[in-house]
Amino acid sequence: LVPVAQNLTKHAEFSIRNPNRFRSVIVAFTQNFAGFHQSSGAGYHFVADWLIQSDALNPTLSARLSGAFQEGPFNEEGKNHLIAALNRLNEKASKNTTEMVSRILSNLQ
Repeated sequence: LVPVAQNLTKHAEFSIRNPNRFRSVIVAFTQNFAGFHQSSGAGYHFVADWLIQSDALNPTLSARLSGAFQEGPFNEEGKNHLIAALNRLNEKASKNTTEMVSRILSNLQ
């Protein structure tokens, strides 16, 4: 499902600068359990990549959307992928996003 979402982000109507268009793809993806919580961690990394990019433009939006990582994972392998994606996001995040991601990471410990 990540390739489908990646194709949507390449569509001419998608824009990271338009919060509604950004949310329509990224939030919809996070709400797809099978796509977001893939055992490979690809869903977590896909969303983290986009939040890193959007954080530079709209930190409030990225902080809010990072809340999607609070749901799951439901096994140890998924938890390790989730922590890796969150740590990568946290390295490059604004103050708003760092606060949210740090809270999620502390709950995973």
